[in-house]
Amino acid sequence: MTVDRGQTLTLEISKIVHGGYGLGRVDGQVLFVPGSAPGDVVDVIVTDVKKSHAFADVVSVIQPSPHRVSHIWPEADVSREPHDRVGGADFGHLDLDYQRQVKTDIVREALARQGDVSPDIADAVHVQPIPGSADGTGWRTRVTLHVDHNGVAGQRAFRSHRVIPTTTLPLAHPDIQAMAAHVGSWPGEKGLHVGRSSTGGQWLMMAGDTPAPVTEQVGHHTFHLNTEVFWQVHESAAEVLSRAAVRAVDWDVWDEEAANHDLYGGVGLFAAALADRGGATSHIVTVESHERASGFAVSNLAKFDNASVVTSDVLAYLRGQVKSVTAAGAERFARATIVLDPPRSGAGKNVIDSLVALAPQQLVYVACDPVAFARDQKLLAAAGYVLASVQAFDLFPHTHHIEMVAGFRRGK
Repeated sequence: MTVDRGQTLTLEISKIVHGGYGLGRVDGQVLFVPGSAPGDVVDVIVTDVKKSHAFADVVSVIQPSPHRVSHIWPEADVSREPHDRVGGADFGHLDLDYQRQVKTDIVREALARQGDVSPDIADAVHVQPIPGSADGTGWRTRVTLHVDHNGVAGQRAFRSHRVIPTTTLPLAHPDIQAMAAHVGSWPGEKGLHVGRSSTGGQWLMMAGDTPAPVTEQVGHHTFHLNTEVFWQVHESAAEVLSRAAVRAVDWDVWDEEAANHDLYGGVGLFAAALADRGGATSHIVTVESHERASGFAVSNLAKFDNASVVTSDVLAYLRGQVKSVTAAGAERFARATIVLDPPRSGAGKNVIDSLVALAPQQLVYVACDPVAFARDQKLLAAAGYVLASVQAFDLFPHTHHIEMVAGFRRGK
């Protein structure tokens, strides 16, 4: 059966796949349906048709899944017309414990299918909750609000630039909700940036405003940055990921004098964690392409005498190292621990090939997409690197996103 855009169909959802979509079939045709749950019987309208599959939106739920609950965000609920639903909480209709089981299944499938990871390793992974509210709300410390031509603030509709007025922001930190920017009137503005830091600072900025300074505290480390540069949005994420990265290192082979690196290093979060655990005199280089972020990294790592910061594209930097490395430099890389925290698309073959050419003794890979990570893992495995540990975290409750931290050891 070939479906057409605009066609309405009834189907049963069998599973949730990578990307957060429910999967259903009609006469063998695969349809991906956001906002659905395994066990749902739903009426849908087809929104897009590809060669091998199609996408559809829920119009109504005929028979609800046992895992379906009232959506935590009324503005995203299926009781609204599809074009009037906001994006940003695509798992908000699922029981929270079940969300984590779904994410666990997605991680395991990615590791096994795209990464060729053995079942004993893949099946041992569990997506873990992190400190926060029991219902998974109130964790987001940075929120962007869009403003329509009438000055009404809101969130964009799913897969659209259309602004939907939002009277609630359940994922936002309570301090942000209390600022009530989402229910204000903002004529003439294009957007707002609202946030709060772990040290209690708050901001409400118009789109185009000069970035404001921000101070974040992680353990006994203070990080200086601004509202422009990246910082983890869950209030507990920076602490959780720092500790996970430290756990992923084999400290028996850590070498303070080696060519240790923090790639895609941002403002220095992981470099500080490694230098702190590995010794204040540890040599570690942070590589970050965003000039403002690397500037903050310089000050954030100033107390570590042998930490340095390079502003560069990671691939260009690694290729430069491969091309110019001396025998002594190669020996320092061979003893090194390298942390990498690439974008959602993963490190990719070129970066992995350059890392393999430098042959560090261990890697710590922080990933925000399980399929991209699994593809990179497969490349590392082919080059002789052994996947020694995998941790997975629910840093973004009520969304399909997952964070992972893995440790690799160079094979003998």
